[in-house]
Parts: sequence; structure tokens; C-alpha cells
Amino acid sequence: LQKVTLPDFEALEKDYLYILENFENENASLGVLSRFFGILEKVEPLLEAKDHKHIDGKIEKAMEYIENHFKEDISVPELASMVNVSVSSFYSGFKKATGHTPVDYKNQVCIKHAMRLLIDDNNYSIEEISDKLGFSSATYFRRTFKKIVGKSPREYKNATIEL
Repeated sequence: LQKVTLPDFEALEKDYLYILENFENENASLGVLSRFFGILEKVEPLLEAKDHKHIDGKIEKAMEYIENHFKEDISVPELASMVNVSVSSFYSGFKKATGHTPVDYKNQVCIKHAMRLLIDDNNYSIEEISDKLGFSSATYFRRTFKKIVGKSPREYKNATIEL
């Protein structure tokens, strides 16, 4: 997720609201598409391109393990041992490769899944999502979510629009 500063936010907001009001109106479909692509044309150049640098195979293996086992309790010493490097070497190599500590990276992965659950499935409460994703408490989940997303889980859920 990235935050971008839009030079003409008010105009883009009007286009966005037009899209929301008319996306089901067949007579306005061309106008909706036109405004959507107009917004996309202004936002896309502002997004930062991901740096596609080569990641060490050991770090990549640890990242993959985190992504596949994010619901579990994972310790940095366990990850370091799994890829046969010292804890300090693993920690610094992971941070250099990803820009995040292993714990922050795991939290990012968990929060991405939480965001999907909040949007796709209204049947889960915040507490259930917290448990489902392996957080030690709903309070820690809320704090981590807000730190990463900038909104509480409830604010995020209420701010999303189903298209």
C-alpha cells in the first residue's frame, strides 16, 4: 500500500463520486470508464516502482516460510536456524533485503490477509480475525493494523466500498 499526494484532489474526488453514483447505470458506462481511466492516468505515475533487486536465496526462503506460516508463532532464531545463518546475520540480511525486520514483515503479511477478510467476509468480528491470524490479542492486532494501514480495522472496514 502506498500513500500519494494528489495535486488536484478535489477534481479527482468529483470523478470518483461520479463513478460511485453511476457505475451500475448502463447509459453512463462510457463516462464512468472515461473518468476511471482519467483517475488512473493521474495516480499511476505517482506510485513508487518496487525495486526488483536480487534477494539472497536464504532470505527468500525465510520470506516464503513467513508467507506460508504467518498464522503461527515464528521466532527470528527459528528462521535463522532454518536457513543456517546466525541470528545477527539473518536479521541484518533480512532487513537489508526487505526493508523490514522479520517481525514487521510477518505483521505486514498478516495485515494484508486481515484487510482481505475485512473486505470480503462480513461474518468475522475483529476479534475473530485477530484469532484467525494468530495475534496474541485483539488489542495488539488493532494497534498493529492501525500502525500499518493508518486506520483501525473498523475504520478500514467502514471506509471500503464494494465495487
